[in-house]
Amino acid sequence: MEANYFGLAATAQIKARPQDFIVTDETVVKVEQIAKKVREARDLANPPKPQNAYDEYRQLRGRLHQLERGVENSAIYFTNIEGNVAQLQQNLKDAEQRKNQALKVGNNRFEKNVDHTISRLKVDLADAQKELKAAKANKEGAAETLEAFDQHERIAELKEQLGL
Repeated sequence: MEANYFGLAATAQIKARPQDFIVTDETVVKVEQIAKKVREARDLANPPKPQNAYDEYRQLRGRLHQLERGVENSAIYFTNIEGNVAQLQQNLKDAEQRKNQALKVGNNRFEKNVDHTISRLKVDLADAQKELKAAKANKEGAAETLEAFDQHERIAELKEQLGL
């Protein structure tokens, strides 16, 4: 049997050294200073490698292409879901018409069958409308992300510099 003694150990530590568990402005500043020193030491030990112009150009073009494809794909997905919603609405309308026809004829068995179909279609339609709302938000988010991409000038500059 495996037991978790963390709670017991933490309680014992809090009783033994309560000053280690009290967070004040001074301790926050002290921790931030230590973290800054650790980051500086890490950066000195592993300086960032300079990136050549061609690699930077490829990276930026790749990011731009990825964003453009994301916009296209989210628009296609939104259109598909929109079509599904329209089809479900049409199916629901048709089912309600069939139910009315069954009522006129007096076919109770068929009416009950269509009632089940209508209830299933209503649930499917509600799910599809939720999915449509999410797809619309995704589509708008992808478009906003593409608009926020501000490296067009750098791409043009690198393209001119590389002679592409």
